Amino acid sequence: MLEQDETVIKRRCGDCKMCCKLLGVASIKKERGKWCPSCDTKKGHLGCKVHTPELQPQECQTFECLWLQSTAEEIPDHWRPDKLKIVLAASRPVEGQVQSVVAWVDPAYPRALRIPEVVNTLSNLVTQQGIDVTAICGSRTFKLGEVKDNREIVPTDVH
Repeated sequence: MLEQDETVIKRRCGDCKMCCKLLGVASIKKERGKWCPSCDTKKGHLGCKVHTPELQPQECQTFECLWLQSTAEEIPDHWRPDKLKIVLAASRPVEGQVQSVVAWVDPAYPRALRIPEVVNTLSNLVTQQGIDVTAICGSRTFKLGEVKDNREIVPTDVH
């Protein structure tokens, strides 16, 4: 996927804890779209208040959103999930190519998918690069399809 060379400083989560809210964690029966009860949501705190990194659920240890994996030139700083209210993650690449992207959208901010820059970027993934994009917002899951009037992504409900 996105390659990091030795001179690039790796991004850090900082105060962002959106994955602790938006993603489900099956091993601890944490529902998607709700804050993990183990997450310390206070600003300046590192997130999990129960588990050390070595004892976190496997899903938490291995997850890295696209913002963390990228540089500012690839995905701008203002797209950090806690600012955008969307966590983006990619499938494992097949022959170096990402096949699909999932956009977990904060149910408290469902209109985040209508921000023009988000519409343009996600529609480019679908129409120009042929990447499947699925959005998950609370209990709704839908595939992003065609772009209507260059402003709105037309969703197709999955469930």
